[in-house]
Amino acid sequence: ILLSSLRETGMPMQKMQHFAKLYRRGDDTIPERRLALLEHSEHLQRRKVDLDRCAKLLTYKLARYGKIMEIEK
Repeated sequence: ILLSSLRETGMPMQKMQHFAKLYRRGDDTIPERRLALLEHSEHLQRRKVDLDRCAKLLTYKLARYGKIMEIEK
């Protein structure tokens, strides 16, 4: 379940394979796995900021074009 969720969030296959390899090696790798997930979480937070900014611009443009189209009628 975790790997499919990581795939959905865009984690590169190479990083997912490395994570799975660490998992198979056992609990001694928990610090490394935690770090990998933390780094990915930070990446997602940065991506979310970018996507939120883009969504805001898109909303603005859609509203603007809607008003322009109303004027032209």
